[in-house]
Amino acid sequence: MPSSWKHLYQTKILHAIVYGQLTVNLPVLLLCFGGMPLILKAPWPWWLRLILAVFHFVIGFLISKKLWSRMITRWRLKAFTWVDQEHWVLLKDWAIRSYLIYWDDSFEELEKRSFGEKEVLDEIAQLLHHFESVELIGLDLKSPWRLEYQIKKIDAWVEICLRFLFIGLGIYYLLYSHLELGVIIIALVVFIGSKPRSFTYAFKGETVFAISESGFDLLLPRRIYIAWDDLINIDFLRDNRELEIRYYRESKASKLTIKMGTYNIPDFQNLYRLISVYQRRHAEFYQQRAHAQAPNN
Repeated sequence: MPSSWKHLYQTKILHAIVYGQLTVNLPVLLLCFGGMPLILKAPWPWWLRLILAVFHFVIGFLISKKLWSRMITRWRLKAFTWVDQEHWVLLKDWAIRSYLIYWDDSFEELEKRSFGEKEVLDEIAQLLHHFESVELIGLDLKSPWRLEYQIKKIDAWVEICLRFLFIGLGIYYLLYSHLELGVIIIALVVFIGSKPRSFTYAFKGETVFAISESGFDLLLPRRIYIAWDDLINIDFLRDNRELEIRYYRESKASKLTIKMGTYNIPDFQNLYRLISVYQRRHAEFYQQRAHAQAPNN
């Protein structure tokens, strides 16, 4: 068992996540989609199957919404009771990955809580906020002036092997009467996927993404430097593992999307916190500089 999974098991976080999947997410999926295979395979006209499928989904959604509003509250209470407080931040991270908790708490208002449950969960939320602040301070003390990330070599090798495989398949179709299909396959291989320079960066072990107290240094998707002073905002798209940066370039608002999946980043949740750390460092430095440059009264 990998050390990370062993740690999740020892801290009972794994127990809490599995329990949440079985009692919250699985019933929702079954209620909304459980009967779809039977309906779609039934020997009825297509329009009748379509109506029944939509009806099944709507009724299942309404019932699952009621069920979810109660079960998610029970899950929160049980999960944060099972796991020791020192591991609550990690529990929250894994709950977000497992779609049991949402970063922006957009669904929290839909949860059905009694007065007592609300008091307990509000106290848990306050403690979580405190623990996250403490963890940010710890990261601030441990993090160096600059962090650098490279492309995963294994991903580069896998993509190269797949490209050779499909190019060979395309050549085979070109030579054996399927001319159009061969052309399509080779064109897709050429135009879809990483650019050749990304493989060069991967095998040379070059830094393609760096964060520092000054800003962002990027080689992919293009070579660019974004200073914190030029930054408008950062969105961390966790589902797609993308970082969306909005910034000013030559006095014009620009947007850059960075696909983080191919970078050698051990923990995406931690990366988001690290960005917050460096952003705060810059803000504090800027305030200190402005204070030092201010004329004495």
